[in-house]
Amino acid sequence: MNRLHRYVADMDGRKIVPLFIAATSIFCVWSLDYLFTTWNILLPWWMEGPSIVGLYGLSYSIFNERLWRLSFIRRILRIPDLRGMWRGYLQSSYDDFRSRIDATMEIRQNWTRMLITMQTQTSKGYSLGAMIITHGSDEMVLSFEYFNEPRTTAEDAMHMHRGTTRLAIAHDFQSLDGDYYTGRDRRNYGILHFERVN
Repeated sequence: MNRLHRYVADMDGRKIVPLFIAATSIFCVWSLDYLFTTWNILLPWWMEGPSIVGLYGLSYSIFNERLWRLSFIRRILRIPDLRGMWRGYLQSSYDDFRSRIDATMEIRQNWTRMLITMQTQTSKGYSLGAMIITHGSDEMVLSFEYFNEPRTTAEDAMHMHRGTTRLAIAHDFQSLDGDYYTGRDRRNYGILHFERVN
């Protein structure tokens, strides 16, 4: 399985969150030290008090994997939670948009990393890099570069290629609509539609 890669997001929270976690870590360690001193609590020689760096690392990890998903935090930071399975279709210029090709897409995501994998009956692909655009228009956009491999049952004209996809994120975060184009070898383009399964 491919590993999650970093994704770019244009929200201000990417700068604010680490500072907030650092300030909170400093305050927590200072408060514990103050309480231990005030109440004359002496830790055993084998136990060390919490360090700022250790608490920051733990807090950042919890935020990265869990806390960012909370709806009130996502509203403040304007980051969409796209994790899960999506089902839909694509239409390609290869056959002049005559047929709909069923497709499934899985998005794995945390605060800093994501991986998008897509499968059809004839090919499977995965993202190499991605970005989420939240400012500048009425819609949020997920854009990513992908690498696609044909299945062994695919027709001979199909081969490995790179491409780019741009998907508009619906306001209720339940559907994605957009388009794609492939690299110089195939030179195809098309449209995509997905709806969230879970």
